[in-house]
Amino acid sequence: METKDGDFVENRRFFRVKDEVSLVFKQVDAEYIKNNFSEMPDHLDDGSLGAELEILNHEGLLILGRIERTSSDVAEYLKVMDHKINLIAQSVIKENNALAKEPLRHVSLSASGLECESSTEHRKGELLQVELLLPSSLASMVCYSHIVYCRKNTIEGSKHAFVIGVEFTHIREKDRELIIKHVVKRQMQIIRENKEE
Repeated sequence: METKDGDFVENRRFFRVKDEVSLVFKQVDAEYIKNNFSEMPDHLDDGSLGAELEILNHEGLLILGRIERTSSDVAEYLKVMDHKINLIAQSVIKENNALAKEPLRHVSLSASGLECESSTEHRKGELLQVELLLPSSLASMVCYSHIVYCRKNTIEGSKHAFVIGVEFTHIREKDRELIIKHVVKRQMQIIRENKEE
């Protein structure tokens, strides 16, 4: 939230992490959101394939732990099969998902919104459709948001003149959970990297 003197006050409900993701956004209106947002996708497309696989991988880990206690050979075989399936799915997603071909962008990401650079100036309150691909799981999602702030980019050498902060207003709960898991994984990775230094 912006104060009278232009400073920003932290008002976040979720943990946030700096990361790189594939991201595209476009301005939309409330009618567009009403006509296009659904908690349930119409079908399993390449974007939701990554998301569904990430959920199934998490559920499978719980079951695999029980199997491992009774038969380590079966558990080892299932891990190999799981890895094969994930490699095939990643190949399909990378080949068919346009977002996978987008360059990675620096973001500050949480389950409630994100901050990223923008080449276009936006107005506070403006509505955006955000397409996001999480590179760790290749889970992609489409959500809708409003601009919380837009300010000049102070990073020297950046090709984007502005930095925007958006809050997600319409996001599937499954997608929000995927972002939360992604943020936690990324935080753990950062902690491990810092310990190694």
